[in-house]
Amino acid sequence: MDNTTLKANAAKIYIEGHRGGKLDYENTLPAFKQAIDHNLPGVEFDLWLTKDKIPVVIHGTEGAIGFKCEEAGVKEDDKIVELTLEQIKSVTLPNGERIPTFEELLQLCAKKLKLNIEIKDDNIEICKIVLDLLADFEVTNEYAWFTSFKYNILEEIKTLNPSFELGYLYKSDESMNSEFYPTHGDSCNIPYNHLTKELVEKCHENGLKVAIYYPKIC
Repeated sequence: MDNTTLKANAAKIYIEGHRGGKLDYENTLPAFKQAIDHNLPGVEFDLWLTKDKIPVVIHGTEGAIGFKCEEAGVKEDDKIVELTLEQIKSVTLPNGERIPTFEELLQLCAKKLKLNIEIKDDNIEICKIVLDLLADFEVTNEYAWFTSFKYNILEEIKTLNPSFELGYLYKSDESMNSEFYPTHGDSCNIPYNHLTKELVEKCHENGLKVAIYYPKIC
């Protein structure tokens, strides 16, 4: 492949920040601000629903918050969905920030970045709450799309608002022999080490984009 073709292909690649700009602690407002300041086109981040039904931006560890605050009685292995927003806000992250709500993220990023909203929670209630917040900030499918390992969540998003693109996330321990991934949603989202020419061709044949995560770039 000649250099002209390589450059033309590279120009078609869309790159977004993983959990923010990553020059600051992940999934925090400073990380998202850095993504804006460095002119990234978009960012990926993770959403859970608190016990009092507020979407918060945190990755978590197998559903656990992964941090503690003794004063508020929050332990590292407490489930995010079993904590109130007040309890979650009591946690201080390594960069001194607090865990942001989805609304706080929208106040900073709405229509400045394309938002790859990865829903971690399997509570279907989160779908309408998140869509309502997007509507409040007038964020349309031009500035947001959804990804998830929870396929019932994506189906609910599609039912409530079919205008948003959906990316079905593929787990590293699942077989790529399945016909599911190259045929569902609007993109096939796979770990970088499972990328094959055959898979890309299959996705493109079905009109799907191919999204790669976990590239080890330093």
